[in-house]
Amino acid sequence: MKAIVFLGIIGTLGLIGVSFYRQREWKKLLLSIAAFSVILVFIGFSPTLRTVVPLFMAHLVLILVAWSALIYAAIRGKFYWPALFAPLVTVALFFILEKTVGSGGVAG
Repeated sequence: MKAIVFLGIIGTLGLIGVSFYRQREWKKLLLSIAAFSVILVFIGFSPTLRTVVPLFMAHLVLILVAWSALIYAAIRGKFYWPALFAPLVTVALFFILEKTVGSGGVAG
């Protein structure tokens, strides 16, 4: 599984690089790398969300949606920002649940 993720990361960086090589658009390159970095940060939050399984599964699906939006942006040049920042919803919801319900599962 880690090998698939590693190949996905390398493939995405390669796709961004090829897209830049063909079009020579610095703005698109920097936006793609920044969006990819944000997606990697969202992936870093995944182990934290593992305690709430439905939220964790939604987070993984939204990471795949964000990654697909990044690949679409690298190919077409059109960023779809709501899809790129969709995993932020699950992270925010997790912290809201943690603050209101707490880790003990009892409100208060």
